[in-house]
Amino acid sequence: MSCIDEMDYEILLPSSSIKECADYIKRNFKEIYYVRQGYMIFNTYLIGLNPIPVAVEGDDVIMPYVKPCYGSFVLRIKGKEEVERLRSGKDNPYYTEVNNLKKQCIYSPQPIA
Repeated sequence: MSCIDEMDYEILLPSSSIKECADYIKRNFKEIYYVRQGYMIFNTYLIGLNPIPVAVEGDDVIMPYVKPCYGSFVLRIKGKEEVERLRSGKDNPYYTEVNNLKKQCIYSPQPIA
């Protein structure tokens, strides 16, 4: 894996705050996984406020990216292996429980009492 700058990515939200990036992801994507700051994806450690939302759409990862001296962005990057890792919860023990609870609440066929 290489540096984010060397990858083929699309900027979905330029020059924003960390909170604006998180809100954009939560508002525009359905399949979201939450990770802690310092979570490594695409050989880069994520910077942000816990929990950090990372979305998946097809084989794309949609993630906030903080580039020191340039600001925060929301990027779309192709990454089938990273998508599979996010979905499996591998290397994300802290938020695996949170993501599973969220799935149960969203997809549970039983009404919440």
